[in-house]
Amino acid sequence: MRCAFVCLGVALFMAGILAHQLFAADERHHHPSMDIISLSRDFIRQTTVIQLSSPKESPQESMRESWRESLRADAPEDSLIPGVLIHPVEGYIEFERAWCFSTRYSDEDYQAQISVLCHRLDGRMRGEWCAENVSENALFSASFGTEGSACQAGGIIAVIHAYQPLYSSQDKKWQSFATIMGFQ
Repeated sequence: MRCAFVCLGVALFMAGILAHQLFAADERHHHPSMDIISLSRDFIRQTTVIQLSSPKESPQESMRESWRESLRADAPEDSLIPGVLIHPVEGYIEFERAWCFSTRYSDEDYQAQISVLCHRLDGRMRGEWCAENVSENALFSASFGTEGSACQAGGIIAVIHAYQPLYSSQDKKWQSFATIMGFQ
């Protein structure tokens, strides 16, 4: 009887390890930031300024009201796919988004993240384009800029613009579009 409990415990432990390994492998394959649009949306969420207080009101009222104002004025939309345009005939997806960017961050933070993504996809950055190492095909394009204007919540207005293939990086329509947009 004792052996049955020990054997059952070991079997459950091994099944748990196997399930974790399968989940971890699946998570790496389908990581939410494994494409430039998901990465860009995550970056916008992380770097958006949210105003927390105003000196005129009580702390509780001030926090509630400024939270509402910030969400209305500067926070990213939480709709299904804000800023995304799909171009099925040309074979690409376009993402453009302006938001209130916190001055605690810099454009180098975004550049570092897209460089890591490009490397994960077996590519290398060439300007704003990520190119596959072997085939030299364009994988995606991403650009970041600030307008210099102040936001209501205290940061500055920033814009991300990204392109990625709709079907695959080998698609001739995508490659033709990338060439037109400056990929060499």
